Amino acid sequence: MSVHHKTAWASLIAAILVSLYYGFVLFSLKGNIALYNSEMMALARNVFGIALVFQSLMYFTNFMSKDEPEDKEISRQVSNRANQASLIFLVLAVAGCAFYLIYISDTRTLLLSPLVCAHLLVSILLAAWMIKYMAELFIYYRSFHDRSSSSDDAEI
Repeated sequence: MSVHHKTAWASLIAAILVSLYYGFVLFSLKGNIALYNSEMMALARNVFGIALVFQSLMYFTNFMSKDEPEDKEISRQVSNRANQASLIFLVLAVAGCAFYLIYISDTRTLLLSPLVCAHLLVSILLAAWMIKYMAELFIYYRSFHDRSSSSDDAEI
């Protein structure tokens, strides 16, 4: 198992934990969330700070890894494919939010305040983070499964 594969697991676990923390704090606020402006800003700052520090550590670990060049090339290809899946989700989700705000809602029936929209976008970013690493792990799993089944066929 390459270092990149191991850090993909760690990054997925971190993304899930940060998302759980974000959701727990966000949903523990009672009543109108507009009344909690400073708490909401602190929550967003904490989430981005934790994510930034953790991802910096993971990128540094991947950069300093002693993997073979072939493993690093495979990791780069896996990461690129997972980034594509995550980017597609991110673009579609943000486009959906923009479509809602521009075409569906108007000022009289606006169900999402700017603060709620900001936190919706934070949730989309957290989901894209999880999708990226789930896609990486799925690609690793599939390539490992394909390699093991082809080696079983060679033995027969």
